[in-house]
Amino acid sequence: MKRQHFKEAGGAHVFLIILVVVLLIGLLGYMFYQNFMNKPVAEQPKAGGQTSSSLLTTRFAYGDATYALDYPKGWSEAALDPGSDVKDMTISNPDRSIEVMFNVSPGGLGGMCDTTDGLKVRYYHVSDWKNTKLTSQSLRFVEAMTDYPEGGYKYVIGLSPEGAETHSSEGDSHCTVGYVGVASRVAVSPSGEVEKPTIIARILFPKLPDAADARVKSMDIVKDIMKTDDYKAAVKILESARKE
Repeated sequence: MKRQHFKEAGGAHVFLIILVVVLLIGLLGYMFYQNFMNKPVAEQPKAGGQTSSSLLTTRFAYGDATYALDYPKGWSEAALDPGSDVKDMTISNPDRSIEVMFNVSPGGLGGMCDTTDGLKVRYYHVSDWKNTKLTSQSLRFVEAMTDYPEGGYKYVIGLSPEGAETHSSEGDSHCTVGYVGVASRVAVSPSGEVEKPTIIARILFPKLPDAADARVKSMDIVKDIMKTDDYKAAVKILESARKE
């Protein structure tokens, strides 16, 4: 009789131990879910420290196409009269020292470049990154500085399709980077219809001396600007350029 009671008591103890273990496992599982699995997903920052909530988007139509660029809050945009056959969008940082120029037009680009004038490329950098959303050709981001005829240096920064502008180097003729920032050149059908517009996508520094000529006395002036956060943000704006 006592042995039977001992067996029953022992079985009850085993049952209680199993029940406690099950409850502990359930509690640990609940705590894990609450602390790790049920947390709201934090918004992932984009390159340059920007998140989608810190960006605005500007769009404009040209023909049957819509073009778009993303830019940080606090920057400002301005455009020419939308009735014009030239769509000229500029996006500037708060103090207007850096400007992203995005121009779409039916105009052609002409003029010959003298490769024997002795003017050379003095600084050159092309990104590994490619923009495949703006035109039918892959575009690279190019930074170049060349000799200026009257002294000093000319800078040109922007998107360029694969070609001479994306395969130049220091010491080459300045002509090799003459069309940096021209993302697309106009194409006209035999009937005279514009099949593909000219697209210019560049970064400018309006407050620099001789800014109208994109000219500086020292390359370090431009290189110092290239180190700033606003310049890096301007690069991201051009990288976001797309045809929707």
